[in-house]
Amino acid sequence: MEINKTASAQWQGSLKDGKGAISTESGALKAHPYGFNARFEGVKGTNP
Repeated sequence: MEINKTASAQWQGSLKDGKGAISTESGALKAHPYGFNARFEGVKGTNP
């Protein structure tokens, strides 16, 4: 049995100053914000 899931990600701007949003097929994440600050500087958010 094969299970396929899809998601999308958008990014605007440079690596450090840009912003992004993640959405999943299930709707668990819908335009959920993510970016450099969440991953490297302890700011709340998602980091892929």
